[in-house]
This record gives sequence, structure tokens and C-alpha cells, in this order.
Amino acid sequence: MENAAQERILTQARNLFFKKGPLRVTMDELALSCGISKKTLYIYFANKEELLHTILIGFRQKLVEQMNVVLGNKAIPLMERLKNVIGIIMNAWTDLGFAFLDDLKRLYPAFWKEIQENRQKDITNVIRAIIAEAREQGYLRSSISEQFIVRALLALIDNIFSFETMRELSMTFQDLFENTIMLLFGGLLTEDGEEVLIREETSHNIAN
Repeated sequence: MENAAQERILTQARNLFFKKGPLRVTMDELALSCGISKKTLYIYFANKEELLHTILIGFRQKLVEQMNVVLGNKAIPLMERLKNVIGIIMNAWTDLGFAFLDDLKRLYPAFWKEIQENRQKDITNVIRAIIAEAREQGYLRSSISEQFIVRALLALIDNIFSFETMRELSMTFQDLFENTIMLLFGGLLTEDGEEVLIREETSHNIAN
């Protein structure tokens, strides 16, 4: 029964925090929405900070579980799994809401730093798992540094895979993903362009 009450508090707090931002949610309002007294609320959570941190921990756990389920489904092609994982990340961060993220960044810098570090760590783990499987299947050149691939994909996820970019470029998420995969793994050049590049590199090396 105690766990059920605690889960109800967390569910209500998530809904209110994500919608309005923690700054605009009082413990009185939360207690009222849960149908309990504020005194009872404080039995489960000493303050708003403890409640917020518990929500953030649960958010990360759920996100990692979702990503692992997708990664582990070998019946789905590798690139499709990568696309699905990126979609999960985007949707999860969108669900948090602008007000929540803004409050977190301004008012709880330690929590903001923690979720940013965990986000990068979790995405890095996903990318490394994808790289390992791609190399096992002979899809990636062994000469390309894993660290470089990780950094490049992290930069793309942070700067390209966003709803702002979709609006600016008038692209769907599918369009962004396909163009990114083509750029990363197919390159920009046609066969004629590659031949010109090789000739120029050869001439440059001879001259030096």
C-alpha cells in the first residue's frame, strides 16, 4: 500500500512538473492533486528536491530500458534499430517539456548537470553497441576510430535530431535520419567525385 501511495505521488508530480515546471508547482498543489495532506506527502518525500531527483532517476531508468529493448531485438535491421533509438531519445526529451527543462537548468544546476552527463553516457553506450555489431557484420571499416564515430554521432544527435531542425529544414524525422546515414556511410561524392578526390590527394602527396 505504501508503494502504491508513493507511486501515485510520483505520477502526479511527473505530470505537473513536466507540464508547468517544478518552479510553478507547490507541495500544497501536489498534495491536493493526490488527495492527501501535505503532512502525508512529506512522509514520503522530505522536500521538492528529493521528489524531483527521484523522478529524474526513474525517467532515466525507463529510457535506458526502452533503448535496450530496441537494441536487443536482432529481428530488426541494425540501421532501423539505430533510428528507433534516436526516436526514443527525442520523444523522451520532448515529453519533459520546455518549462521543466528551463527550470531544471536555472534552478537545479546539479540535477541539470547529472542528466546531461547521464544522457551522454547512455547514448554513448548505445552507439558503441551499434558500432560493435556493425563491425561484427563487416559494415564498418576497422581503420575508423570508435571514439571519432561516437563523438560525431553525439554531435549529430545534439545538433541535428531536433524538432527545431525539422521545422527549419522542412524535413521529417525520417528525412533527417536517411540524409544523416547517407552522409555518414555513403558520403557526399559520386563515383566521379571520388575519382577526382583520389587524384588530387595523390598529386598532393607526390608534391610533398
